[in-house]
Amino acid sequence: MIKEIEENIKFRILDAMANFNLVSNYRNEFANNSEWIPQFPCALIRVDSIEPDIEYAAEEVISWKGSGIIYVGVKDSSGLSSGELSEQIFDVLDRKNSRFSDLFGEKILSIRCTDIKFFDSDYGVSVYTVGYSMNITRLI
Repeated sequence: MIKEIEENIKFRILDAMANFNLVSNYRNEFANNSEWIPQFPCALIRVDSIEPDIEYAAEEVISWKGSGIIYVGVKDSSGLSSGELSEQIFDVLDRKNSRFSDLFGEKILSIRCTDIKFFDSDYGVSVYTVGYSMNITRLI
């Protein structure tokens, strides 16, 4: 389910915004000693948690809740602002529902953006994060 959630968020960002050279899942690119070859501007998606929320009869899960972070990085010399791109992502994702399918059937993903925070500024790159919570409901 994590892969499908990441793909869903990636599609929603790319569909609404043409500003990014890279939209992908986060692999510790902004950690110290990362060997990442940068591509900017970028939006990197991290799913932090997913847990069952509501169970139906026979212990069948029909709803999950979770959270994550999207890292938004921009070269300072590009003329773009990682803060402004973060605000745009917030607007694109917040309180909008979408559908996806996985091995266990069709689901609805609801995202609630919770915050925008400054993360880091180093090597001429500024990074903000967009925090989000989510609910996933299986269609019965």
